[in-house]
Amino acid sequence: MRTPKIKLDRDECINALVAWMRWRGHAIPHNMLSQKFPLPSGETSLKELQKAARSIGINLTFKKREKTLPKAENFPLIAVMENGAVQAARQMDTQGRLISSQVGGEAAIIPATDIIGWIQVKVTAKRLHQEILGTDSTGASWFWDAFSANWWAYLQGAIATGFASLLALAAAIYSMQVYDRVIPSDSTNTLVVLTVGVTIVYGLELILRTFRAYIIDYAGKKVDLDVSEKVFNQGVGIRMEARPQHTGTFIAQLREHESLRDFVMSAAIFTLADFPFLLIFLVVMWLIGGSLVLVPIIVIPSLIVICALLQWPMMKLSRAHIKESNARSGLLIESIEGAETLKTLNAEWRMRRRWRELTALVSETSMHVKSISNFTTNITSTTQSLMYVAIIAIGALKIKEGELTSGALIACSILAGRAAAPVSQLIGLFT
Repeated sequence: MRTPKIKLDRDECINALVAWMRWRGHAIPHNMLSQKFPLPSGETSLKELQKAARSIGINLTFKKREKTLPKAENFPLIAVMENGAVQAARQMDTQGRLISSQVGGEAAIIPATDIIGWIQVKVTAKRLHQEILGTDSTGASWFWDAFSANWWAYLQGAIATGFASLLALAAAIYSMQVYDRVIPSDSTNTLVVLTVGVTIVYGLELILRTFRAYIIDYAGKKVDLDVSEKVFNQGVGIRMEARPQHTGTFIAQLREHESLRDFVMSAAIFTLADFPFLLIFLVVMWLIGGSLVLVPIIVIPSLIVICALLQWPMMKLSRAHIKESNARSGLLIESIEGAETLKTLNAEWRMRRRWRELTALVSETSMHVKSISNFTTNITSTTQSLMYVAIIAIGALKIKEGELTSGALIACSILAGRAAAPVSQLIGLFT
């Protein structure tokens, strides 16, 4: 249902929320909720109110009044008047009037004719208490919620990736038919039909990949707005004792979220959607080339194991590199901010020395990380080349014995390359 365009007063909404929470057993002080609620005082739209409340664990659902009044199980709720006023309602009497709180010993009555709808409240207690009262967090759900909220976009992108991968089988089948049927029979008409067909297939693949790129951009825009706001809120709202000692280091740590956000929103993440189709390529290769499929079955797991073993030292070095880079960025920010003090105390030389030390550490760890990354990339490329050589060599022997055709060998080499592609791309993601 579309959110109605009505104007509400932010402070009145806070008062109603506090009353609702008191009735439901949530001990949230009024001043703390008002201070932490991410909206300025004054008029606001219902949509902005819902978004701000959602960021601290409160879900607001507006129900437009039609012919029927709210049911007993909907209470307590927040009634919305025609003039934009809001008030928490605890129950409804026999005359259909909404009863709010006790005022001077008497119930506050809200005539049903005055309301245009009501807001149902649902609270995520753990997150609410974490955001308002500052209780410790047990995870980074505040960061991942933005991505899970757009799961449908990632699902559509994964489906498009899957269909594009299936269409890639056309290259192998096309090559096999040309080598085994077109060339021996010198059939130009068959060649034209096959070429037109495979061209159409690749056109469809282009459309699917373009659609996937659009989905990524569309979801990425929404995620970017949400995550940026949440990172800022986390940075501003973090408890003082949990802050790093140096402001510059803290700022650099906040910027690291951008790298993770860019990675999750990139097209590379859909490599994971390609991975299950590895089995399909191997099955088709087995149907065409028989025992030739053993080559990629042996090579691909071996490649995964080798690269997985190389991840352990890379993870350790990457953590050290990030820590040292954050410290260097922090030193730069603090030196610029305190340039006047440094000049007054003649302490610039100390900062220069510290800068050289941190730069040397960053360069050292960066060199080690790049060395492992380059070695992983090189061993992946070399292993794929050796796999191709093995398929051609074994396939040639099978052709000599009459167990395989030239077209089938070409098709198997293409399928083996397609099967190894998701693995090499996945390894590239983690290096």
